Amino acid sequence: MTNWKTDLGLSAVLLGLGVAVLTYSKGFDATAAKFPRLIAMGTIVCAGFLLFFSLKERCPGGGVPWKSYGNVAVLAGILILYAILMPIAGYVLSSLMVFAAVSVFLGARKTVTIITADLCTTGAIYTIFRFLLQIPLPAGPLGF
Repeated sequence: MTNWKTDLGLSAVLLGLGVAVLTYSKGFDATAAKFPRLIAMGTIVCAGFLLFFSLKERCPGGGVPWKSYGNVAVLAGILILYAILMPIAGYVLSSLMVFAAVSVFLGARKTVTIITADLCTTGAIYTIFRFLLQIPLPAGPLGF
């Protein structure tokens, strides 16, 4: 048995990431946009399956409780805010804020754990994209 709340949160994050990549790739030329769009569509499809099965596991005999829809709506709102903040605050600052908000919403309570996971996740993703894949991420007011 898996934790359905984790699956629900992960599906919302993946869905938001897929939509953000599709939106951001509109500024690319046709050749450069093919791969990010393909990956984004795959991510959205996987998020949909994960969402469906996590809700199905939560309520095997009946309907989905309304609170589940509220949780998805809150996480979707956080991801929309993330897409709005990204061009303004840059990847690092907006990711730190959003990852912390999602962690608190999903039930993390220890401040040290939230900050550590937040910094490690943001730093790892930034390092992979910026230095290994050499894909620039939106820079914020601090220049990174």
